[in-house]
Amino acid sequence: EMLASTFAVMALKSAQLSELSFSPAVASNALQFFTQSTNENGLRGENPSRAEIAGATIARIFFRRERGDTRVVGAAAWLTTQKPDWAQQDFLGWYLTSLALFQVDGPDGSCWKAWHEPMKSVLLLNHAKGGSWSVGNEAVYPTALAAMTMEVYYRYANVFGGAGGAGKNKYDVPLLGAPPVRLHFPDTIFWTPSMVTDGAGK
Repeated sequence: EMLASTFAVMALKSAQLSELSFSPAVASNALQFFTQSTNENGLRGENPSRAEIAGATIARIFFRRERGDTRVVGAAAWLTTQKPDWAQQDFLGWYLTSLALFQVDGPDGSCWKAWHEPMKSVLLLNHAKGGSWSVGNEAVYPTALAAMTMEVYYRYANVFGGAGGAGKNKYDVPLLGAPPVRLHFPDTIFWTPSMVTDGAGK
């Protein structure tokens, strides 16, 4: 399930930042899932969901940190065409898209700028005087996601170095790093994160 897996990847990123260990196999399997769930342009199906595409993009950026990844580039281009409108009330999609595009090239890149200003306008024009947002009688869920959307600049540093985000600490590395030797298997397209050795290191 794309969205549940997206939040699982965020949990892995938070674990990395908190110095908690996890099996590299977990990250490898998750990357394989997102790769199989999207096409080469980072999309899926005839009517892709903004939240799913943005979530998969976030995952690939955190896993691989490859600016030229065709799935990231294609998804970012598509997401910038999905302009936010209050009538959509797609709070989860708005949040994940904001998070994804800030990682792609925020705060000064064209993708982020194309998305951020319309998104900011939609939220600022539609919040209550007390600072909340609501859909019908529901206020907690939309307010939480709208607030998170407005603070994506502070959630994760831009991994490609936007606003000085990259290179500031030892955790500014992909969840899946490249190993000393690339092992190629015809049915996979990701790097093996580590090599197994015996007691003698062979």
